[in-house]
Amino acid sequence: MKNKKGVISLLVLTGALLLSGCNGGNNNSSAGKHTYNTYLETKPKTWNVHNWEQSDESYIPSFTEMGLYDLQFTYANEVINGQSVKTPNGYEIVPEMAKSMPVDVSASISDEDIDRYGYPGNVEKGFVWEVELNDKACWEDGTPIKADDYIQSMKYQLDSKMVNFRADSYYASNLVIANAEKYYKQGNSTIEEIYMDIDKSSGDLPSNHVSKGVYYINLGKYTSYVGSLFSDSDNDTTFYTVLNNRSTPAGDDIELAAKRITDACAYYCWKYFAGEHKDDKKDWDEIEGYSKLSSVTKEMLNYFIDIDNFDEKEVYVRKTKDNSTFENAEVYSTKALKADLKTVVEGLGRNMGSRTWSWKLPLFADKYNDFKQPWGDETTGDLAELAKESGVGLVKVNDYKLKFFLGQAITELDLKFALSSNWLVKCDLYERLKVSTQGLVATKYATPEEGVKGYMSYGPYKLVSMEAGKAFKMEKNDKWYGWTDGNHVGQYQLDAVNTRIIEKHETALQEFEAGRLDDFGLDRTDVKTYGGSSRLTRTYESYTQKISINSNRAKLLANQKNKGQAKINKTVLANDNFRKGLSLVLNRNGFASQATAGSEAFTGLLNSLYLTDVESGEMYRETAQGKGVYNAVYGKLGGNPYDKDYDPENPTALEENRNGYNYNMGKYYLVKGLAEELESKEEGAIKAGDEIAIEFRVYDATRDTTKEMMEFLRNEYSKAISDAVVQLKAEGKLGANDNISFSLSSVTDENYYDTAKKGGYDMIFSTWGGAAINPVGLMQVYCDTTFDANCEYGLKGRQDKVYLEIDADGDGTIASDENKSIHNWWTDANSITENDEKGSEAWNKKHQRILNILSGLEAGILNRFEAIPVVARATSSINSFKIENGSAKYINLMGYGGIRHMTFNYDDAEWAQFLKDHAKDYKDLLLN
Repeated sequence: MKNKKGVISLLVLTGALLLSGCNGGNNNSSAGKHTYNTYLETKPKTWNVHNWEQSDESYIPSFTEMGLYDLQFTYANEVINGQSVKTPNGYEIVPEMAKSMPVDVSASISDEDIDRYGYPGNVEKGFVWEVELNDKACWEDGTPIKADDYIQSMKYQLDSKMVNFRADSYYASNLVIANAEKYYKQGNSTIEEIYMDIDKSSGDLPSNHVSKGVYYINLGKYTSYVGSLFSDSDNDTTFYTVLNNRSTPAGDDIELAAKRITDACAYYCWKYFAGEHKDDKKDWDEIEGYSKLSSVTKEMLNYFIDIDNFDEKEVYVRKTKDNSTFENAEVYSTKALKADLKTVVEGLGRNMGSRTWSWKLPLFADKYNDFKQPWGDETTGDLAELAKESGVGLVKVNDYKLKFFLGQAITELDLKFALSSNWLVKCDLYERLKVSTQGLVATKYATPEEGVKGYMSYGPYKLVSMEAGKAFKMEKNDKWYGWTDGNHVGQYQLDAVNTRIIEKHETALQEFEAGRLDDFGLDRTDVKTYGGSSRLTRTYESYTQKISINSNRAKLLANQKNKGQAKINKTVLANDNFRKGLSLVLNRNGFASQATAGSEAFTGLLNSLYLTDVESGEMYRETAQGKGVYNAVYGKLGGNPYDKDYDPENPTALEENRNGYNYNMGKYYLVKGLAEELESKEEGAIKAGDEIAIEFRVYDATRDTTKEMMEFLRNEYSKAISDAVVQLKAEGKLGANDNISFSLSSVTDENYYDTAKKGGYDMIFSTWGGAAINPVGLMQVYCDTTFDANCEYGLKGRQDKVYLEIDADGDGTIASDENKSIHNWWTDANSITENDEKGSEAWNKKHQRILNILSGLEAGILNRFEAIPVVARATSSINSFKIENGSAKYINLMGYGGIRHMTFNYDDAEWAQFLKDHAKDYKDLLLN
């Protein structure tokens, strides 16, 4: 289960209507106590904010702690059933443990502080910030929280003897506190990159690399070696990127070596790490064999693997570049890894030549950090003199003000996001619970071993009881400032939270169906049962699953010939009308409900999570331009062209709730496309008696989910093409005794993305998304002629030759300079800098231009019908009738409002009576 503070299951408005219809329950009940009954699937080993790892371990702090800043809904008035109702329409960042917004004081930094925090000269904007603290904040025992608490808590967070898991949040993320990394690593051996330390002439490492001959590989971590290859690299660019995501392929020997290295690390992590300490453990568990390892992401590979382990543990890798099945695999070794690394490094290096030690460059080794870094406030001892010259960049200004000296500049918006999590601990309790083990120091603070007595809350709720490994309870913290400050009216309505540990999915389902749990996470099987429930919730991902079609006639012809069979046709996919027909006959609503675990039918490239203004929370799909894309594609595709009253001169729009589905119109375009191809003189064009034999490439054709998806598409397309053939005969475009048949077969191809990039495919599923705060940048995959990962082969490399008319200035006309290539339009949008004052006329003009271009590009690409979106990816859950979430729609970064905005239809006594009244039909009610 995910962190319930940020994302809690949506209970849609129809649920509230159902409640009043079946038993007279009232929304926002406030008569008595409101208890939220929920569960976790794993047992948290700790909830200490300094070292939690798994997502469930951050669950308790999501109720009991609070960041300096947080998010809350913004609202707009919406007319529903003739009444004006306030509905969430976005989010805003508000001060919480801070009293006000951060203030940039970089311009006033002293020369002393420039030296103290290692700045090279004048300090630019974004390096030094002051944050005033909320003087009403206190611990659950009433003790005020002051600047000293923050300072001492950070000292614990960065204590080099404690080696806290979350320490890098303050030096290896957007928020880089000056000298924090040195403070944390001083006097310790840590695993560090080799590239910056290695002697480039001999390959030797300095003496402070304490474990001679011990090297580690980590595919998910940035190193300076990566930076030496990619000039535009950032922290998200890793060795995995070097191996798998280069825009230009290298020689076959380099590509094979890259795949073998990836195979080895993926196989090792899958088999020996099993994702035990990762949020995505379930993703690991679903990998049943070697052929599925390609679904492993670079984030799942962020482990340090001692390369000697490849001699000690059995790991398989491919022997040939394009085949990675067990039948063509071999056991790997450390020697083989070194050879493959050498091939990659020297093959990609700039004039590097051959060196026996080149394999070391992307690796890591143990390094002893033989230096001392004072905090900066020491007054005695050997650190006092050092403290005059250097310090860590978190400083107390007064009891209720902190100053941050940062190692890299940060915007105010990013700073507020970074400070939405906290590092505060109750220092006297934390200190008292310290224990020493083998030279390291730990604490039992916030652990099941100590339970309630070993923890102190300061958020809206406090931990009041715990039965280790089984259950715990939280109740309202009466000392929380939010109950009386007037800024949280109507928020945090729940009074208590009962949380049980239920590891078996089936047990949790039984408890939910009995009314003893208020929410439940659905799997694909459960969705088939509860997919039509009014209580269903979808939690969205920023990914769209689409069918990518090869529209390149030459490549299709080559694939057709390669089958070596007469009467096989693939070139029909090059016909624009035929592809349009394939899109229109696809019932996306049915696909979503029958073949996915909660995804939602969708017709666009960019789903509802994409933000076009992060600060205000403006969602692209909610803008006029984003909303207009559907009409730009389907605005003339409504109605039935076989209806005698259909007027092609006055076409109608296809209703949005149809999600691009118009069977009769789809059949019309299939007929039109097939007729054009039957008359075509092009080599390999379809003829009477041919079979349209579509191969659909997938990771693994044996998976149940894949089988269901393929069966759905096979049935939809077989019927539509069969009906189109009947129509062709009726129109005399195909002989009465002639036929065109259709087949769709799924083909296992672990590297089907690579196959698609080369044009060796008919259709694939491509899942596309990410970077939800940068939709313009993300469109590179479709718009940039140099981008290698475009799966629509008919468009790839031709983006500078395909032109679109876009009303970029929004004046209602197309000027001569508003007819540009896809590539040039995208370049135009990326070149616009919104550095004017927010909300000014200049800013609004630029912002609207970006939106106009973005929507124009999306509509233009969709109108080619080479990329046919099917669903927006999502997971599903279901809630009881007791609770409602704060929003009926998913809002990016806020979800459905979490515990902050959750409301109740029943208090505890009313809920008990409801369950008693519906003891026999409660499950039936959930199904409706």
